[in-house]
Amino acid sequence: MTKFLLVLFVIFILTGCFRDPATCTVLFEKIDRIQVGNDVFGDGRVIGKVIDLQEYGEQVLVKVELKDQVEIPTGSKFYINSTLLGDPYLLVKYSNSTTFLTSKDTVQGSVSQDIQWRARSTTQRKEERSKKRWERLPRDSRKWLRL
Repeated sequence: MTKFLLVLFVIFILTGCFRDPATCTVLFEKIDRIQVGNDVFGDGRVIGKVIDLQEYGEQVLVKVELKDQVEIPTGSKFYINSTLLGDPYLLVKYSNSTTFLTSKDTVQGSVSQDIQWRARSTTQRKEERSKKRWERLPRDSRKWLRL
């Protein structure tokens, strides 16, 4: 009986050690400095790494390898995010789905709104602020300022 349990234990360990790591593929319009090796974050912790980048027409396929026991619910959103000084990374915002992505799934990703805001030129932001200030002025003041 103990030999049987020992054999089962060894088989369990070996099958767990040699199985392929979980992956998923994310399709982005642009990848904004994402490189192989960048981290993938979910719930405030590293859940994987970028392992491959492939051009797909005008878009880019980003292949992600997930850490052990990480499952991503279907409907989750993938974003490219970055800090002001650091490397960009992928951010996963989990959905409430009870089904999970498989290695065969490809999902659509997007660039974080925060990065899009920083990417705009300083001139564009100044123009937007000036326009907002102008709109807050009373109409009588605007007439005199145009002269």
